[in-house]
Amino acid sequence: MGASQRAGGSAQQNYKEMTRSWRRRKVRVFATVAAICVVVGIVSYIAGRLWPGQAWTFGVFGGAALAFFVCLWDSPPGWIEN
Repeated sequence: MGASQRAGGSAQQNYKEMTRSWRRRKVRVFATVAAICVVVGIVSYIAGRLWPGQAWTFGVFGGAALAFFVCLWDSPPGWIEN
């Protein structure tokens, strides 16, 4: 049985296509945010190495940058989710 033959299969396929299209249209936004998150991660790593007493704090900043990008990537607009 194919994905579209199961209950909700066509809705799931439509969601995937719309999300993929949305990500393609917003590629510049994603690239910009990814670049900023990479810079924050690198700066956090370097700062953690320079100030070992504050490494945990800088690790939180690096992890928050990664989490922000993942949330942005994985959260399409409400009109797609609905």
